[in-house]
Amino acid sequence: MPDARIEGVLVAKQLVGGVECIMGINRDPVFGPIAMFGLGGVFVEILKDVVFHRCPFGPDVAENMIRSIKGAPLLLGARGRPVTDISALARTLSQLSAFAVAAGPRLQSIDLNPVLAMPEGQGAYAVDAVIEVGE
Repeated sequence: MPDARIEGVLVAKQLVGGVECIMGINRDPVFGPIAMFGLGGVFVEILKDVVFHRCPFGPDVAENMIRSIKGAPLLLGARGRPVTDISALARTLSQLSAFAVAAGPRLQSIDLNPVLAMPEGQGAYAVDAVIEVGE
């Protein structure tokens, strides 16, 4: 198509497998940015198994959050499933909390859903993101 006009290209890593997680930020009028973590997909809708923590925090707190949900065994290799990359999930959640603080009061919310937790050593990837900013 010699007359085609290309305005951009999207290159994305193709992922197979992994465990769907959800993480996000909501701005509380009193406490500021609050991070949330849970299993994604139908798990968050049906079980509402999520944990919250005030931002910012380091990877150690993030890992404690991840391990504290009731669905954590799905991330830790339950019933012969591969153990997921908990350290990558924890780094991502911690960095999200630091970003929320650095972004300041204009940041209203961030929703990363799903975040695919891949097998150990293969990382964690945000597949979709919505960011809401205010005045």
